[in-house]
Amino acid sequence: MNPLTRHRCYLAAAALLLILPCQAGEEPPPALAAADTGHPVAGWSRLRYAAGGMVGSVSTQLELADAAHRDMQVPPYTALANTTFQVATSPVMRLGIHVHTTTLFADSITEGTIWFDPGSGAVLQRDRLRPGWKGSRKIYRFGGAGASRIRLEPRDKAEAEQPSADWSKIKKSYFPYDVAASGCKVVSDPILLLYLVSLPDYVNDSRSVQICTFFDDALYRVWLEPQGIERLEADYTVKSAGTLRKVSGRQETLKLLLRVEPVTAGADTSNFELLELRGTLAIHLDTRSRLPVRISGERAGFGRLSIGLVEAESQ
Repeated sequence: MNPLTRHRCYLAAAALLLILPCQAGEEPPPALAAADTGHPVAGWSRLRYAAGGMVGSVSTQLELADAAHRDMQVPPYTALANTTFQVATSPVMRLGIHVHTTTLFADSITEGTIWFDPGSGAVLQRDRLRPGWKGSRKIYRFGGAGASRIRLEPRDKAEAEQPSADWSKIKKSYFPYDVAASGCKVVSDPILLLYLVSLPDYVNDSRSVQICTFFDDALYRVWLEPQGIERLEADYTVKSAGTLRKVSGRQETLKLLLRVEPVTAGADTSNFELLELRGTLAIHLDTRSRLPVRISGERAGFGRLSIGLVEAESQ
């Protein structure tokens, strides 16, 4: 049986298991059902995380969808249109990101969209928006030799109330890199690590995986280093094919530590972020469903913070 056929059969069997309830302390089914697209896919289409403390709370949502190259057009910012994609491939997928932070003093929202090659995890374009008078919008397009960026900011408070496409403070930048010299096949994005670790056989408990990721204005080499199996308390729901299943109790997870190394000039590992977390970063991956059930790191104002899964939805 070839690998693709085996993967399809595995997902079909997993879909049948989703109709069974999961009692407290019981392991979740082997995998979430996923669409059969002809390329490796994660078993989820949406993940929602939450974290809280004395100073506030953080709600994070990730949503996967099919897309196309034409969705990435950003006229009239022609500086991006002239940048060659690092891979000219089809299909393309889109990952939407929404982070809502509430503190004692203010609320903040970050919206983002990442277009990428689902087979390799190569990032094609990223659009990140922080609305408001002090906000900004950054649009990146990634090529084989570097990344182009358009940064937009509002001129004043009145302009901040307008759509970000109408903001008049515009700065264009280009950040060169050498993928071959970095020792990586493609350039990815930190948030796409959560997609990649969900793919069948991408990581296991016995070997480290290396992938280059671009964040802000520099390229980093990230090692996903297995730290062994840990049993963590889980409390989330899974939606699939019209059914709703509760997962609670202690679940077996593989802890993946992110070891981050600078590649290009200006790379500062202390500034590297995953879902706005910095410092010592770790992903806990459920060993059977392959859901990233917890992400931990440091965040200003919160200290050490663990973001736990509260809801997952399959395609």
